[in-house]
Parts: sequence; structure tokens; C-alpha cells
Amino acid sequence: MTNAFVDLLRTADQKQWCVKPFCTTCGAAEYRSALSKLAFDPPGPLFFLLNEVTEADIAWFAEWQDALLVAFMSLLLPRQAEDVLAAWVNRPANDLRLTDFVLFRIVRRMAPSALRQEWIDRGIGMALQSRDFSLVETLLIVLGSQAKEHPQLLRVAEDIAIDSRQMRRVLRNKVGIEPPSDTK
Repeated sequence: MTNAFVDLLRTADQKQWCVKPFCTTCGAAEYRSALSKLAFDPPGPLFFLLNEVTEADIAWFAEWQDALLVAFMSLLLPRQAEDVLAAWVNRPANDLRLTDFVLFRIVRRMAPSALRQEWIDRGIGMALQSRDFSLVETLLIVLGSQAKEHPQLLRVAEDIAIDSRQMRRVLRNKVGIEPPSDTK
């Protein structure tokens, strides 16, 4: 069964539509117009379609993160975005890039809530297992000084920081700890 949102991404790719969330040239008008139709037309509404989307469904599209953010911004009610996030957080934790995206682009701006904490917990579990640079960095940015409450995550970040100026900068500026210096 195909998903109309994924089909829309195929159309956007084929027609080379802009999907940038804050495009000052075109405002991603064609893509936004097509999204608004999905919000009301069958098989919509859009939030039902997004509930079903996985990273594997959309990762082929080079600009999937921008397209997904615009889709989230197109949801009619804030509660719909929360429903999508709740559906995604309860899936098996294997969508690493999607989790990173959600944490950085959406959860980072959320007020404290149980859903926000579920995403952070999910991200921490995935970061400890994968030691993925981007996900660890995102979690440090999202958590800020609260990252100090997660010593295992900090150990992973400090291990990465040994060879990464960028990670050292994040540890210093976002978390407020002096990172290990490089050994080179």
C-alpha cells in the first residue's frame, strides 16, 4: 500500500519542487500547496499519512528532512504534530536519522512534557548503542546543561571529543563542561 505523502515526495523530486521550510525565493509554494490538499483530500488528513511514514520510506529523497519539517508545519493543529510524534516514538528504535531529525528540529523547541522526555530517552538509548556523532551532538544541544544528568552519554561525547573540535565546542558551549583535548 502506498502512502500519499511518500508519493508527494516522489512528485516533488521529479518536478524539482523547492521543499525548503524558510525559502525566501518561492516559499516552497508548489510543495506547500500539494501538502494543503493532503490535509483535506482522501486519503488524508496529512497527520494520518505522516503517522505511517518511516525513515526507510523517505530516506531516498535527498531533502527529506526539509520536506518533513514543512509537512509538520503544515499540520492544522499542534495536537496533530504531537500525535504523529507519539506514534513515531512508540516504534522500534531503528530510525536513527529520523530520531536525530525529530530531536533537533522539533523536540528541541518543545516545552517540557512527557512526550519530549520520551524522545530524549529514545535518542539517548540509540546514541549509546550507535555512538553516532550527529545524534550525540543533537542530544547535547537539546539537553544543554541537563546533559550532565546522563553520564553515559557524556562519556560517549567525551570519547568523540578527543578527535573532534566540534564535539569539544558543543560540550563546552552547550553543556558547560571542559572537554578532553585532542591527543594529536
